[in-house]
Amino acid sequence: MSGKYKPAKKTNAAQPRFNLSKGQWLAAFIALISIGGVLFWLISRGNKATNFTPEVTGAPSVEVAQAALDHGDVKLNTPVESVFRVRNVGDQALIILGEPQVEVIEGC
Repeated sequence: MSGKYKPAKKTNAAQPRFNLSKGQWLAAFIALISIGGVLFWLISRGNKATNFTPEVTGAPSVEVAQAALDHGDVKLNTPVESVFRVRNVGDQALIILGEPQVEVIEGC
C-alpha cells in the first residue's frame, strides 16, 4: 500500500443524458409553451362571472325571441330557412330533446 487515497471512479449511469439537437429542444420548448397557453385559456374561461339573473327559480324556462315567422308567399317545395333564438331564463339546466315541432300554415 502506498498510503495515497484514491477516490472511487464516478460512473455516468446515474446521470440522465439529454442528447437532443437544437431543433428538438426548440420543438420541445414550443410544445411546452403551447400546452401552457391552452391550460391558461381553459382556466381563464371558467373564471368569467356572468351577470345573469334568472326570471324563474327552481326550474328551467324557455324564452323564444320570435314565436311566429312569416316568409311571405313561397312556392311549393321551395326550401326556406328560419332561425329562432332560444334562451333559458330559469336557473336549472334546459334540455331540449329531439327536434322542435314546426307547424306550416298554408293559404292563410
